[in-house]
Amino acid sequence: MIGVLIAYKLLGSLSEYMIVHQAQQRIELHRRVNEGSWSARILNPSEEIVLGASTGRPITVSFAEIYYETEVPEPLSE
Repeated sequence: MIGVLIAYKLLGSLSEYMIVHQAQQRIELHRRVNEGSWSARILNPSEEIVLGASTGRPITVSFAEIYYETEVPEPLSE
């Protein structure tokens, strides 16, 4: 999996990607900050995610929509 993530980051046209976990409800959002630099964060279950903002054609999806009608366990409370 690590090799794939490195390959993604080398794609000049890729500006963001999400990792949607299947063992528990957890989403990681990775965004290109500038050439060669990326930010990563874990999304909050109450969040809406805006993807494609840099393209001028953004879409908004909620954390709940991504896991809608799945049997993936909810995130562990901290």
